[in-house]
Amino acid sequence: MGCDFTVLAFPGAGDAAEPEVAYTENIIGFILQDDSDQVTRFQRIYDAVWGRSMGAEASVDTMRQAQSQLTT
Repeated sequence: MGCDFTVLAFPGAGDAAEPEVAYTENIIGFILQDDSDQVTRFQRIYDAVWGRSMGAEASVDTMRQAQSQLTT
């Protein structure tokens, strides 16, 4: 992915809604990206990573296996 990020969406509807923004930070500062094309890019990256992630049960099983390997 390249960096940690958060896509922020604000409540509201229609013209009253604030646009989504992407927030990233590093050791020297942060960037608040409000360009809609760039925010869409971050959202697509998030969706791709989420789509590849394990479900809750598989995640718990993986953590239990790792824990058992560390404690034996």
